[in-house]
Amino acid sequence: ELEKAKLENAEEIQALKRSRVDLEEKGSEIERSGRAVERERIEMQEERDRLKAELEGLEKRKLEVEEAEKEFADTKAELAASKEKYAAEYRERVVRLEEEAKALEMKVEEENEEEREK
Repeated sequence: ELEKAKLENAEEIQALKRSRVDLEEKGSEIERSGRAVERERIEMQEERDRLKAELEGLEKRKLEVEEAEKEFADTKAELAASKEKYAAEYRERVVRLEEEAKALEMKVEEENEEEREK
């Protein structure tokens, strides 16, 4: 009976050893899986940070473009105002020159008429 108990104990010890080996393998697998998950988490965090920086850059660029568009619109408005101002000055000058030309023409006609009368 002692032999039988020894044999049962030996079988139990072998079963426990196999169970321990299985648990160690599962533990190693869980550790590998945990490291893989951690690597993936780090990669995702890096990608998130990269995308966040890219978005910030795009938002900054958008503001720069909006500012440039505003400056362009302001410049365009200034040019339109200058164009209108110079066009008005030109029209006034043309009218003044036409009046001066008529006055000179009348003076020349008067002088010619005086010459004819002499």
